[in-house]
Amino acid sequence: MALKYSVKFVLMQTKIKNKDTSLRCFVRFNNERAPFLTDVKVEPRYFDKVKQRAVVTSRFDGSDKNERLDQIKRFVDDKFLSMTEFPDPVAFSEECERFVKSGDKSIRKPRKAETMPTTLMAFIKKLALDSREGRRKIASGPRKGQRYKPDSLKSYDSVVYVLNKFAESERVTDFPFNDIDEDFYERFSSYYYNVLKKSVGYFSTVIKIIKTAMNESKRAGLHINDSHNSRSFIKPAYESDTVSLDLSQLKQLQDHVFKPGQEDIEHARDLFLVGCWTGLRFEDFTSIRKQDIHHDFIRIKTGKTSERVSIPIHPMLSKIFKKYGGGPPAPINNVYLNRDIKIACRKAKLTQTISVRVNKAGLDVIEEHPLYKLVSTHTARRSFASNMFRQGIPTLLIMAITGHKTEKAFLKYIRIGEEEKSRMMAERWKQIQWE
Repeated sequence: MALKYSVKFVLMQTKIKNKDTSLRCFVRFNNERAPFLTDVKVEPRYFDKVKQRAVVTSRFDGSDKNERLDQIKRFVDDKFLSMTEFPDPVAFSEECERFVKSGDKSIRKPRKAETMPTTLMAFIKKLALDSREGRRKIASGPRKGQRYKPDSLKSYDSVVYVLNKFAESERVTDFPFNDIDEDFYERFSSYYYNVLKKSVGYFSTVIKIIKTAMNESKRAGLHINDSHNSRSFIKPAYESDTVSLDLSQLKQLQDHVFKPGQEDIEHARDLFLVGCWTGLRFEDFTSIRKQDIHHDFIRIKTGKTSERVSIPIHPMLSKIFKKYGGGPPAPINNVYLNRDIKIACRKAKLTQTISVRVNKAGLDVIEEHPLYKLVSTHTARRSFASNMFRQGIPTLLIMAITGHKTEKAFLKYIRIGEEEKSRMMAERWKQIQWE
């Protein structure tokens, strides 16, 4: 039986967010722990303790630090794979320290040449592995030729999981390339909606990855099947209902005074509002540094598109920066920020009931929820786009900040009802001297 153990990297200090700090490794096994100091240093604001990785964004690229952490973990993994009984914790710590000091990379022996997969799930697994190890690069778009970000590859694992469930229902282990046709699509979509009870939004992602895998495997000469490109092998287009906060709601949230002991919730509120007043994606508005602020503008390079943007600092945003010594609040993990911003909105009395359209098992239903429960980190960006549109700012100027490439995509993104659009037009008409 394999020996059970765990590996965790912990910062030596977390109070000073912008100070290079050493990471310590704790190996736990058999109710013992073997700690040792690594040779990796990172500023606490750039280390995700949940993911156990340095962040990789346009502001900070922790890829080299993550590679070293992987090397250290591989060393520990290899040691435990070779053991038949638990080691002495002190001796094991010393052995790990010697490895770190030696600078060894603990690279495993090259794997034997593998035969190319001949089935769908096996090929998707290969795409994910090749992407994680840097052999497969982004083929198009502004990040063409660059490596995939780890978070973007999680969907590959999810698709394999869903396909494996479907394979179990079909009593097969995998699906040969030549079996991926219209009949496969109908059986799979029926299972997805009727048995798994999943939404159409995620089904679109699943089909997109299946099509990608089929196209790449065909280009590799593994089959000649082209059924996945037929008109009936559809990747559904679906835009779910989401919410945005208007200017009065943002002011209500920003003006709320939190009680002593709620500093973490207040911090989350302030960081969320940075997104509301900049229109940036989560990874970008949580990566703003003090040196990115130049007088009345924020100038940064966005992570997803690698484009440089210049954003004027709104007076409400200026108040937040002043509160934090002229810079933004320290970054927060996406999971924690999503949790705490809901609490902040509830305490700020953003509790009105909202009707939203959601997709369940492939069918649209209308549900009612209090507003605060629907707020997420992405609400910040939608709020910015919607509020700027309400103010009559030309869409092309807003798009220069949000990064939307087409006006069609932008107009789908904003959250403004048809009746409100009509009122906006009526107000504009009043401003025009017709006679």
